[in-house]
Amino acid sequence: MGKKFKERRTAKEKILISLPPASTDNCIIVWSFDKVDRNGIFSFDLSRKDLDIENLFQKILEFSTMKWCELFPTDKRKSRHHTLSKESLSKQALERIEVLKLDEDTDSIFSLALNNKARLIGIRNGAVFQVIWYDANHEFSISNKKHT
Repeated sequence: MGKKFKERRTAKEKILISLPPASTDNCIIVWSFDKVDRNGIFSFDLSRKDLDIENLFQKILEFSTMKWCELFPTDKRKSRHHTLSKESLSKQALERIEVLKLDEDTDSIFSLALNNKARLIGIRNGAVFQVIWYDANHEFSISNKKHT
């Protein structure tokens, strides 16, 4: 999103003040599948034997009625959905990011929990969630918690 500017005039000069970008946290989640990775260990491939299509579609429908702030509450302990830091990503995840040339997007990678292990991984761009990977076994990001 581009920066917005507010014009403020004084008696003799015009001053432009940079405004912070508007938050999209209160927006309904919009889905995009234009960056889906169809190769590699985390490929979003409907022919995968470990892809539970029924559960995936059910969760997408469920998430589609939610706002970003509902999916990612301020109390991080109440949500299994979260951002992923570059440091937490597995070697295989970092390789796919490099292959797809997504290095500059690593600050906006999100993980959406589909069940105990399966995750939908993508990039948040404003209100849009760009689905990229399907992680059937919670291996995209290294977890130090038990049972994840």
